[in-house]
Amino acid sequence: MLNKNSPRHISGLLLLSLVVLGISACGEDNNNNDNNNTTNNNETQCPVAADIGFPTLSDEEIVQVVMTVNMGEIQQGQLAQQQATNTEVRQFADQMVQEHTTANQELQARLQTLGITPRESPLSQQLAAESNQILTILRSDVGSAAFDLAYMDVQVSLHAKTLFLMDKVLQPQIQRAELREFARMGRGMVQEHLNTAVPIQQDLSPSP
Repeated sequence: MLNKNSPRHISGLLLLSLVVLGISACGEDNNNNDNNNTTNNNETQCPVAADIGFPTLSDEEIVQVVMTVNMGEIQQGQLAQQQATNTEVRQFADQMVQEHTTANQELQARLQTLGITPRESPLSQQLAAESNQILTILRSDVGSAAFDLAYMDVQVSLHAKTLFLMDKVLQPQIQRAELREFARMGRGMVQEHLNTAVPIQQDLSPSP
């Protein structure tokens, strides 16, 4: 049985949250009318958010979700800067703090130009609560040897989840063209972070 503070338990919490958000819902129902389908950036036919139980969000709520995700990455990265012992993990944490801080600053400047005020939604509140839970677990007695793997497990899971949210929930609902291009660039950053995180996680994982 996994200890509640073990690295693999932390990763399990993230995987559970993916299931709750319905990561496998796309494509499950093949009986939808073609008029109710939309095409995502990867040209995959999927129902629009409302049709499969995803939250319907305004632009104001979408940008708050993005800012919440960025803030979570910043806070977790700052903790890793203090506690990580592996050089690659510390470098990754530095990258997360720097690039997610820049992303939030650029988004806030864009919102000011567009006259958009971010607005909370149940989704942004859920993500904030989840981030706080992750920080609590990472700060607990996982031990210095276990922290690096725990942090990287979380990073792989969170970046994969963020890509899912962007592709299936956020980008299909953005109304303002000015925000769609910004979201496209943001997705590229998240994908790059995931591509960087996976090999670090694999190097830290114990051999089977």
